[in-house]
Amino acid sequence: MPDHADEDSNFDAEEAVRVIRTNTISKKSRDVYDGSIAQMLKWFYDNKRHLLTEQFIQYGITYGFAKADIRRFLADAPSNAPVKFEDFNVQDFMEWIVSVRKEDGSTPTYSTYNCRRAGLFNLFRDYKQDIAPLQSELKTHFRGLQRTKTQALANGEGRRRLAKMRWNLPSPEVIRGVIDEIEKRAMTAGTVTRDGLEAMINGCLENSALYQLVLTLKNSPTPAIQQEETLTGDEAGTMTPMWGSHIWGGPIHPVPQDFTFPNSCSQIAWQYWMCGDRQKRYPPLRNLSRDDMPSTNMRKRLSDLRYLMQLVEKRVEEQGKWIANPSIEQANEMFEVGKDVLDISDVSEKGRKRRGLQMKWTSMVTQVRNKRNSHRTS
Repeated sequence: MPDHADEDSNFDAEEAVRVIRTNTISKKSRDVYDGSIAQMLKWFYDNKRHLLTEQFIQYGITYGFAKADIRRFLADAPSNAPVKFEDFNVQDFMEWIVSVRKEDGSTPTYSTYNCRRAGLFNLFRDYKQDIAPLQSELKTHFRGLQRTKTQALANGEGRRRLAKMRWNLPSPEVIRGVIDEIEKRAMTAGTVTRDGLEAMINGCLENSALYQLVLTLKNSPTPAIQQEETLTGDEAGTMTPMWGSHIWGGPIHPVPQDFTFPNSCSQIAWQYWMCGDRQKRYPPLRNLSRDDMPSTNMRKRLSDLRYLMQLVEKRVEEQGKWIANPSIEQANEMFEVGKDVLDISDVSEKGRKRRGLQMKWTSMVTQVRNKRNSHRTS
């Protein structure tokens, strides 16, 4: 009798096992875990880059560190690990955990922390790594984390999670239309004038806390504005600015849809990369992701700028001069330390004189890439 186990020579047993292993976790749970790990890997890149593998760093530099980009990298598991598992320890993971904040700046719930831990377990499982040596220490840390959250709630800090309520509010256009119709009918009947109706509405508002709140907000500058008014010189330059928010394409973005990159030399581009634009309320450009770019061309521009600026970043870090949130003056000092990686010939292959560091950063990207590619091939 023939051996049917060898009939299909194209059968990939390893791939079949990988698919079965993937299906042990629901798609919804896997999306949550991968999103959590993507956040952790981005934080590691910014704060503990030594824990990441070189292949993941190069992937991020080329394609970006947005969640979708990192998820595509994680899809190759168990090959191409993003972290050096042999160097990974619980302390590094907990430092990321305690840095996580919600959009309003408050700390997440304990269930959110548990979800992050489950994501870590899934990362080790996907890459066939043994997490058993870390489990005892993780359990100890999370027991302390739970007590900390419980004590904070007992002291009145934070908020207990309440059931979600769906509010079906009419649009402003509908409200305005109803008010106009009420006014029209009332004035037609002769029972009230427009001025009388306005006085009546204002009287109702004055008796509510909402009216007092609006007056307070209207007459009092925001804390950020008050602080800027009292600071001058270097103090105002180093305080954390209030960045803008722009809604287009659905979600909220830190830059508007008509955003453009600076058409400048590499040093000015570095200033925007590290410090942003306070006048236009743009954050440091290093914080932007591919999802914040309105077009394919702009995503390509962001990738080019990130490639160039991260060469300078790496050199500055090697020299021990890195500052996370620098002022313009500090950014210029950092550029002086790292600009040697942008050193190119003052004369082109055709004998034309180049402007060196004064050339536009877009041209500098091309020159640096050509120089590095020629070194690889030689």
